[in-house]
Amino acid sequence: MARQHLNVLIADDDSGDRKLISRHIKLTQLRVDITEAVDVNQAINLLKDNQFDIAFIDYQMPGNLNLEGIERIHAQFPYTAIVLMTGQGDENVASTAIQLGALDYMTKRSISATNLMQTIERATRLISLQQQIDEQKESLSQFSRVLVHDLKGPIRHIKAFSEMINEASAQQHFDKIAEFSQIIIKSATRLDELIDALSAYNKTDVSDVRFDTVSMQKIVTEVVFLMHPEIEEKNANIVFSDLPEVKGNAPQLFQLMQNLIGNGLKYCDAEHPHISISVLKEKNQYRFCVEDNGIGFEDKFNERIFEPFQRLHSPNDKRFSGSGLGLSTCKKIVSRHGGDIRCQSELGKGSMFFFTLPFPIIDAL
Repeated sequence: MARQHLNVLIADDDSGDRKLISRHIKLTQLRVDITEAVDVNQAINLLKDNQFDIAFIDYQMPGNLNLEGIERIHAQFPYTAIVLMTGQGDENVASTAIQLGALDYMTKRSISATNLMQTIERATRLISLQQQIDEQKESLSQFSRVLVHDLKGPIRHIKAFSEMINEASAQQHFDKIAEFSQIIIKSATRLDELIDALSAYNKTDVSDVRFDTVSMQKIVTEVVFLMHPEIEEKNANIVFSDLPEVKGNAPQLFQLMQNLIGNGLKYCDAEHPHISISVLKEKNQYRFCVEDNGIGFEDKFNERIFEPFQRLHSPNDKRFSGSGLGLSTCKKIVSRHGGDIRCQSELGKGSMFFFTLPFPIIDAL
């Protein structure tokens, strides 16, 4: 049976209790990396530097102030599943902890490999569902903003120039009719592209996406093969080798790499566009880098470029066409894989896109 590789935090000031929880987790069939903390402040500092799937937090620790620690951790790291650990069963404490952000609780006397495995699987499943719900809410909000702004532009053009065609027809200005018709066709094409882009963007919200072991070497090879006409037309060079296997969804990772490579080709005015793809191995993930020699942009846009429908160039700039959804789709895909994506760029000197993906699924023994 394939098991997900999990990053687990145990926060407890009692070293014996930390060892007890750690030992029983290791007795399960779960693949985990375990990190320990002795108080809430240390736990929060660790959470800032690492992405933990689940955190076991002791009810009473130095700096915890009873349940305040649960509330602080949930507020800062909403997609880390929190399990409260108590020395004794207390339904009132458990109820309050859940209201403050914990997903479950366990008494220390009930700790066993079986109970821990069930708790971990239940809590991580719930946090995953919550993340999907939050993403879908944000997508709906973004979708409504697009309907109000981006889609109305082409519609206004179609309506206005249709009226102008009627006037030109009545006045027998047939040369104007042909001109206005071309504008309507362009507006309709733009509208069609926006609808297609929205459809592709929202496909990454599907909740039943299957995650398997995926070869990034194979993914990038297939992307480069598919994009060969564009690469050849621009006389570009794509360099990559020995890319690892990761845990992911192959179609979405294909779209991710297609978007990033396509972005490097599109926003480049060099005689020979050059895109290199490299990777570094970290504690429980791979960090990929897609570097290009394109036009780049100012540092102040590093966050904005990942927002839906945000473009640094005018939609009327014929050099750089697009919907403004490519990089936001990349961000959504990477997020759905439990990773992060960021960019470093300098105007006129190219860009580097960094993103993380988890280690591959390992068959449990």
